[in-house]
Amino acid sequence: MRILLFILFLLYTFPSFSSYGISLFEKGEYKKAYSAISKELLNNNKDYALLNMMGACCYNLGKTREAEKYYLLSLKNKPDYIYALANLAILYLENNEYSSLNIICHKLIKYFPERFYGYLGRAYYLYKKKKYDEAYSQVKIAGEKMYNNDKLLNKEENRYFYMLYLDLKKKIIASK
Repeated sequence: MRILLFILFLLYTFPSFSSYGISLFEKGEYKKAYSAISKELLNNNKDYALLNMMGACCYNLGKTREAEKYYLLSLKNKPDYIYALANLAILYLENNEYSSLNIICHKLIKYFPERFYGYLGRAYYLYKKKKYDEAYSQVKIAGEKMYNNDKLLNKEENRYFYMLYLDLKKKIIASK
């Protein structure tokens, strides 16, 4: 009985990282993943990881507003979920929604001051506002956070952010 209760506790406490939809997403089959995750969400619409993954499916299918909706739902269930925050930051950055990007970056810095994501996004916001000195200060902090954690730079998923960092740093220096 204790084992059964423990298993039920685990099932209802932690998000389902081993879903069929997620495996389809990882294979790049976004349409199929969208369909599978939609069905999974009918049974568990509070699973912040699944909501975030649904947002990622939508984003990869070009459904930007729907992706935003799912990222926000994920954050409603877990406000400090770094993957949903980072995905939302990317969405806002790539759609030139800099005020929204700034809000998300403040949350990233609040919850994860040791990570570079929030500082990098904030630097983009300040750069677009033509506040080059402040932008340079933020990009410098982002660079320090990146270089202080070599594990981050070696991860495939962070190459995107590293390239953004280098590009922004060049633009800020050229604008000063």
